[in-house]
Amino acid sequence: MKWSGHAPRRTGGIALGVLASAGCAGDSFSPPAGFESPRPGVVLDLEPGERLTVTVSDARGSIEIPAVPETRSYLVVVHDTRTDEAGPIDVRFHTRRVPTTFVTNQVPAAGSSGEQRRSARRAADPFDRWYLEGELRFRSRVARDLRAVGARPATPRASSAAPGVRASISASVPVAGDLIDFGSPVREDGSLATCTSTTRITGRVRAVGPHFAVVEDTLVAGPFSQNDFMTVLNEIESVAYPVDSVYFGTPSDIDGNGRVIALITGEVNRLGAAGFFTNSDLADATDCPTSNEGEVLWLIAPDPTRQHGFDPIPTNLVRERIAGVIAHELQHLIHLERRVFEGGGDLDSADLPWLNEGLSHIAEEVSGFFVAGRRTGQNYALEDIGTATGAERFLRYHLSDFRFMREYFEDTSSVPVLIDGPVTRGQLQKARGFGYLFLRWLADRYAAEGAPGIVSSMTEEALFRELTIGGSGLEISDANVVAALSGIGVQTSWQELLAAYVGVPALDDLTPRGLDLARELQITSWNFPLAYQNAADNGFDLDFPNGFPLKPTLLLLGTLPIIGFTEDIRLLPSASAYFRLEGIFDTPLTTISVTGGEGVSSSEVGEIRITIIRTA
Repeated sequence: MKWSGHAPRRTGGIALGVLASAGCAGDSFSPPAGFESPRPGVVLDLEPGERLTVTVSDARGSIEIPAVPETRSYLVVVHDTRTDEAGPIDVRFHTRRVPTTFVTNQVPAAGSSGEQRRSARRAADPFDRWYLEGELRFRSRVARDLRAVGARPATPRASSAAPGVRASISASVPVAGDLIDFGSPVREDGSLATCTSTTRITGRVRAVGPHFAVVEDTLVAGPFSQNDFMTVLNEIESVAYPVDSVYFGTPSDIDGNGRVIALITGEVNRLGAAGFFTNSDLADATDCPTSNEGEVLWLIAPDPTRQHGFDPIPTNLVRERIAGVIAHELQHLIHLERRVFEGGGDLDSADLPWLNEGLSHIAEEVSGFFVAGRRTGQNYALEDIGTATGAERFLRYHLSDFRFMREYFEDTSSVPVLIDGPVTRGQLQKARGFGYLFLRWLADRYAAEGAPGIVSSMTEEALFRELTIGGSGLEISDANVVAALSGIGVQTSWQELLAAYVGVPALDDLTPRGLDLARELQITSWNFPLAYQNAADNGFDLDFPNGFPLKPTLLLLGTLPIIGFTEDIRLLPSASAYFRLEGIFDTPLTTISVTGGEGVSSSEVGEIRITIIRTA
C-alpha cells in the first residue's frame, strides 16, 4: 500500500494515511470555478484487494481517488460504529469527478438505486409469517409478562424412574402411551397470556429416545402416523440434539425426566406460530401458573382441514419443516437455561434478538451441513448440499436463513443491529439476517483452525458455546462477541470487527476482473451469489427472483455529473450503506465526502466510518 503525505500510522489495527497538506497525485487536474472540492484528508493508493477504514474525522473533508489512465473500481461502505441504543443518524454521501486531461470512452450510467433495491416477492407460508413477523414479538411479550409477575426460575428436581399417567410433567422418564397435562400460554381465543392463561391440554407420548420425547396433543391426533413420530424423533436424536449440544451446550433438565419434550400441538397453530420455546416454562409455577417447569419445545401440528388455527397446514409441510424448527428452538432453550442455571441469571437473561436469533439460525445451518455430510469452510452452493435431495435439504434447514439475509440485504442502512426495541417488524427481520451472516463470517474468519469437530473445527464450536452463555458476566450483544472471541484467543473491538466485516457481504465470491480477494473478505462456508442463483433455479424463484439480493448503488465515475452524486442516508447504530464506484477504461480524479445530514453537526458524525476496498 502506498501513501501520499505522511507515512502511514496505525490506529486500532487499521492503516490510515492522513495528509498534512493538499499535495497529492491529482494536483495537476484543477476543478472548474465554482466546484471547489473539500481539502482532501486522505488520498487513496490502494492495491487491488486492499482495504482502508477511516472515520469522518480522520478524512478531514474528503477522500480522494487519484486520476489514472486505467480501469479501477472500489467498494465504498459508510457505516455507523455506535454501540449504544442511540437513534438513527442522518449522513450525506457525496462523490464527484473532476475533469481530467485524458479522454475516456464511457459506459452509460446504470439504473437508479431504487430500481436496484426493488423488494423481491415472498412465497408466504405460516413458517414465514412466524419467523418474519411473529417470533420476536412473542419473545418480547413473554419477557414483559414474566417481569410483571416477578417470576423466578423453577427449582431443578431430581430424576425418578417411575413412569405412568401424570397430572403434569414430572421427574419420571416418559413412556410411550403416557398422558401428560400441560399448561398453555395461549388463551382460548388464540391470544398470548403467558402466566394468566387457564388453558390446559393433554398430550400423549408417541415416541421416546435418549434425550427427547415426542408428544402429541390429543386434540390434533390423526394426520401424523406413528411412523411420522418416529421419523421426527430419529431426526432430533441423530441431528438436532448432537449438533446443538456441541455448538451451544446441553439442556439443564430442570424437571428431572432426562428428556426435552417436543410437543406437537394445535396451540401453536392457534397462536399463528411455527414453533416456539417460551421462557415461562422455566419459571416457578407459584409465580407463573402456566409454567410447565420443564423443557418443552412447542411445535406446529398438521392441520389440513384448518380445525385448530388460521390456515390449513398440510401434513407434508410439517414433515418438511419441523426438523429445522426444532434445531432453531432448541438453541433458544439451551441459550436461556445456560444463562439462568449455569450463569445465575434471571428469566430475562437471553441475549439481544439479533444475536440470540442469529445463533438459532446457525443451529439450522450446521444441522443442514451435518445431514448433508458437509463441513464448514467449503464454499457451498445449493447444489453442494445434496444432489437429488438438495432442494429438500435447503427447504428444511437453510431457506429461512437465506430469506432473512435477503431482508437484510435489501436495506442494510436500517438494520437495528444493537437495538433492543422498539423497532419496526421489518427492521427486526433484517436484524436476524445480519445476525446469521455476521456470526457465520465471524466463525469462518476467526475460528476455522483447530481439531475437527462435528461439522467444523472444535474452535468454532467453542466460540458458539461462549456466545450462548455470554461468559461469566452474562455479556450481551457486541460485548458478548468481543468477549467470546477473547475466549478463543482473539483480541479485538467491535469497531474493528465491523470494519473487517462490512465489505464481506458485497464481495463474497466475487472475483472482479480476476482479482483473488483475500480470505478475510470471504464467507468461506458459502458461495452466496451462486447459492442464491441455485435456489432461484430450483423452485425458489418467488423468494429470490433477482439472484443475489445485495446490490450496492453503482456509480460509473466517468459519467458522474460535475456537481456530483449525493445520497442522504439514515443509519441506525452499526448499520451500513453500500456504493460501488467504477472507472471504466480510465479513472478520473474523484472525491468522496461524508457529512452530517440536515440538522446534524460534523461532530455528531465524527465516528461514522468509511471503508473502501479496491476491487480492480
